[in-house]
Amino acid sequence: MQGPFAWLWLLQATFIAILLIGSNLYFWQSRPTVPSPLLTGIVFLMSLATVMPAALFPKGFFWVRYLALGVAVLLSLLHLLISRPRGRAAPQDLRRSSQVTLAVTGATALLLFLLMGVIRTTARSDYTIYGVMKESDSYGIFQAPSKGYYP
Repeated sequence: MQGPFAWLWLLQATFIAILLIGSNLYFWQSRPTVPSPLLTGIVFLMSLATVMPAALFPKGFFWVRYLALGVAVLLSLLHLLISRPRGRAAPQDLRRSSQVTLAVTGATALLLFLLMGVIRTTARSDYTIYGVMKESDSYGIFQAPSKGYYP
């Protein structure tokens, strides 16, 4: 990814990596299972591969970043399924570290949503509908389309 706004993609990938790592840490801390440390470690490594700058990838191997992100998402889903409580389990009191992990993950999700709005608005530049209607043309009295659009 190159260009003046490539940093936005890296920031977005970083937020996604924090969400994935945070959720896996939470699963590990709140409902420990045997594969939890291994799954969390692999998700951590895959997330690191996702946020690496493009210059670190050999030419033609940029797709590895997307593969690593896909593996991290699938392993996180697997971790969720493995660590789900069986039957009617009594709710546990969360440790302080689990509470902090949840708070950081939630705040990161909010920041990610805000960043995605910034990316969308930046990509459109001065268009309301990209390539069709500019922002300056979208103000004024609405004129209904000609016949044939509405019954």
